[in-house]
This record gives sequence, C-alpha cells and structure tokens, in this order.
Amino acid sequence: MRHYNANTMCDLCPANRGPDRRYLYNNFASDALWKTEQYTIAEWRAVYGDVPPHPLFRLPGVVQYCLEPDELHVMYLGTMQYFLGSVMYLLVHRMMPGSPEDNMVQLWQRINSFYKEHSVGCQYSNLKISSFCNPDAPHTHYPRLKGKGAETKDLVAAMSFIWDSFVNPNNELHKRVQTIFGDQVAMQTILHDHRHEICLPLPVAKTFKDHVNSLSLNYQVLAATADSAKHLLWSQPTKFHWLWHLGDRCHLLNPRRSNTMLDEDFVGKMKDLVHACAAGTELHKMPIKGCQKYRWGFHFLWL
Repeated sequence: MRHYNANTMCDLCPANRGPDRRYLYNNFASDALWKTEQYTIAEWRAVYGDVPPHPLFRLPGVVQYCLEPDELHVMYLGTMQYFLGSVMYLLVHRMMPGSPEDNMVQLWQRINSFYKEHSVGCQYSNLKISSFCNPDAPHTHYPRLKGKGAETKDLVAAMSFIWDSFVNPNNELHKRVQTIFGDQVAMQTILHDHRHEICLPLPVAKTFKDHVNSLSLNYQVLAATADSAKHLLWSQPTKFHWLWHLGDRCHLLNPRRSNTMLDEDFVGKMKDLVHACAAGTELHKMPIKGCQKYRWGFHFLWL
C-alpha cells in the first residue's frame, strides 16, 4: 500500500501533501475536497494502472473498501500519543508552577490518584519527562507519549480530569484541548458500550463521526497556531487523516470489531512462550518446541 510519508498517502481518497489546501491530508475544514471525492473502485484501480498493489487485490471483491483503519494503531498508538505528549509538555514546561522535574513528579502523583480512585484497568507503571520528550532538549522535537496502546487508552480520562484543573477559561486554545478530551472520551465510551455489535446503530455512528470531526478540526487549529508561533507542538502525522476515515466508515463496521488489540496480545503471549523455550534449546529446534508447547496449552485449555 502507499507509504504514510508519501506525497499521496491514502488509498481511500486523493488527499496529499501538495500545494492545494483543499486536498491537504490534514485539512479537515469544510473546504476539504478529498472528503467528497473518495475513490470509486474504478478510480482506485486506475491509480495503480489497473495493476493491483498486492496479489490479495486480485481476489474477487477485494478492493480498497476492504481496508479498515485500526482503532489501536490509529488512536492509541497514533493520534492520542501525539495529543497527550503535547498536553504533558504544556503542563510540565509551561503551565505548572515548579521546575519541569518537580512538575512531572506532581503530574505523576495526580495520575496515580486518578488510577486508584477510578480503578483504572491498564495503568502506566511510571511516567517521566523522557516518556514524551527528550529531557535534555525538550524543545527540539514534537512531543509524543511512549507506551502500549492500552496504557494510552486508559490514560485519556485521567489526563482530561487533570487538564480541567489547570485550564484557563479565557484561553481559547485551552478550551480547544478540553473539547478534544471530551470528544476522545466520548468516542472511547461509544466503542466500549457497543463493543459486541458488528455495526454501530446509525444514530450512534453519526454521534461518533461528529466527535471525530470535532476532534480533527480543533486539533488542526492547535497545530496551525503552534506552527505560526514556531512551536513544535501538536504534530499532525497521517494517522489523523486515517482517524477521519475511521469515523466516516463506522456505520459500515464497528471499529471495535476490526481493531488488532487481541492480535497484539496474542503476539505478546507467543513471545513469552517462545522465550520460555530458549533455555537449553538449540536455535533451530526452538520453533518445534514452541509449537509443541502451544499445542499442549490448547490441550489443557479444552479439558
């Protein structure tokens, strides 16, 4: 598929990084033409000269519409990591009264208090300034929060609660951050409440899409304002574009039903299993031993 850093990076629409603002991949305003010019099957095939980009697309019925934005990698390992990284940067380096190091200690204590009070399921074990930027050169790169997807997902509500205690009601940018938090929390609540449904009910899908549009537009304003001030904040990678497509398609397939969280968890379990086979096993025999243990695991699971 198209590379995310390519000039034209999307297989669902003609969004690009060219000079025409109406087709910019990170323009979510009403004048964005790529929203209304999404590819038909014929147009998508013509992009590749009728030569499919992968043999899978030679199968009948397998076209660009079979691509599904992944909730895990688009949101929790994507848009939310950039958003939360910039929020933490602002709190620690600009909004809280102490030194960045002392502010980070205070922020971590507040997060832990929220974790305990609300019995948060997947928690960070520790957070430091190095978790979202380079402590020695914090102003030279866009902040991005590190961590697992589930950790990022369950941190959103905590950071939203903490942000509310620092927000300046007269600061327009602060209020936009607050709105983004509200949109993200609402989106996560919808996906949780309807996690067993194949398709979101149409009214719910519309609400979800509205939250995606609101988040995208407000984040775009934050990014543009930071760029104008030459501040490296609110990075806009291609995942924000894919987030829009995720919201636009949510009435066709519930994003929770196509995410890869279960697959990522399975990969982690297999890694632990194979690692347990390493001691005293020759390298070329490890796959065999790993498969044997995997089969024994299912044997006892089915008993």
